[in-house]
Amino acid sequence: MTRVVIAAFDGLQMWQINASVTPNLHRFASDGVRFERHHPVVPSVTRLNAASMTTGCLPGTHGIAGNRMLFRDVWPNQVADVLEPQLKVVRDATGNRVLLALNLAERLAKEGMEFAVVNSGTSGNAFCLAPNADVSGGIVIHPEFSLPADVTHQVEQKCGGWPEAAVPNAAVIAHATDIFVEYVLGERKSDAGLIWYSEPDKSQHGTGVGSDTSIAAIKAADHEFGRLLSAISDDTNVFVISDHGYSTSNGIIELESDLIAQGYPSLGETGGVGVAANGGMALIYGDYLCGAQADAIVDWLIQQPWCGSIFASERIGTVNGTLPMRLIGMEGARSAEIAVSTNWTAAAGPKTVARSNTFGTMAEGHGEHGGLSPTEMRNTLIARGPAFRSGSVSELPSGNIDLAPTVLNVLGIDGDGMDGRVLTEALVAGSGEPVHDDPEYLSHEAIRGGYRQVLQTVEYARVSYVERANRA
Repeated sequence: MTRVVIAAFDGLQMWQINASVTPNLHRFASDGVRFERHHPVVPSVTRLNAASMTTGCLPGTHGIAGNRMLFRDVWPNQVADVLEPQLKVVRDATGNRVLLALNLAERLAKEGMEFAVVNSGTSGNAFCLAPNADVSGGIVIHPEFSLPADVTHQVEQKCGGWPEAAVPNAAVIAHATDIFVEYVLGERKSDAGLIWYSEPDKSQHGTGVGSDTSIAAIKAADHEFGRLLSAISDDTNVFVISDHGYSTSNGIIELESDLIAQGYPSLGETGGVGVAANGGMALIYGDYLCGAQADAIVDWLIQQPWCGSIFASERIGTVNGTLPMRLIGMEGARSAEIAVSTNWTAAAGPKTVARSNTFGTMAEGHGEHGGLSPTEMRNTLIARGPAFRSGSVSELPSGNIDLAPTVLNVLGIDGDGMDGRVLTEALVAGSGEPVHDDPEYLSHEAIRGGYRQVLQTVEYARVSYVERANRA
């Protein structure tokens, strides 16, 4: 019997759940616990948030810094896409150290349990959820690969092949449901499972948040969730989660080209820099990025009209005008030297998103994320099942790093060594000790000449969550 099911809807925001567009999600939320102040980790992009969900750790701890990043111990002079082909090379080169922290698949395998993933998103997203499933236990199923590899043939024999991707991606997410219901629940009876729906993210990127296409994608995802629920027993604890919120792009910033135009050479050359574009945030790397060079780059950044907040790693020391990277959970072995976000303007209403420029490929009007606006730093979490209170709303801060500790608690497994916490406030009486302290809202400020930035965080039960940050 599957005891825990996690349904992840890429890019879904809580306000997009309503009775007319998402009747299945709406009923589920009404019966369960809604977490109204839920947060992604920074940057608010998918692959590191996927890793945070299954490790319970911040990016600085688990080692996935973005959708694009520098793996210094594998490609010291080349920014890489965090996708399955590249991650396999990283895994082979580092001795199975894609993640620098244990994930759910590994923790459950130690208890004789199986964690199964069916993922219709990117290959990197799928790989980051359980990169050692074929070594340490568990399974991962994706249109492009499976872990272990022979699972692909087993799934095709039972459910057929994956359909072609489209916008909306209705056929692909329907096939993901088929596989999860027929293979994971029906045949393997995995102890815990995660199904990742690529919508509404795929359509919101392609056509914008709130477009007719994106609404159709949300309806399709809700339909699949209804099918999923009908196959799950009443004694299963079910989580609904998303990886990040959203903004709307004002246009593209070519930061690496701009730095080259300023005279900085490429990585590998003396004084060279590299840029990993991650939507609303860019990660800046450089072997010599300290002292005068870091100071000069920050001085140039704050002169750009698109510049929002700037963070510096402790490895380059204090840089005037920047905030410490540890405040946003990014400080670690694989962190960049500098991270810069685009500034943003507030959402026009409760059912719209902030607007900002983007590093990368999303042209004006397209949906985007990765930045530090309040609509990007809010996402979805709902829980329902015998372990949880019913018909409840939590206004306490929570985050993607809290998913794994709570899943383990529900399964009766110790979740030591995680950055997140067990969401005891949502558990039924007797299943967890309540936490009584009040959330503490903090502001962190940095000034450099006429430039001033403010980061807002909230701390609860010794866990810190990022609320927003921007140029003031």
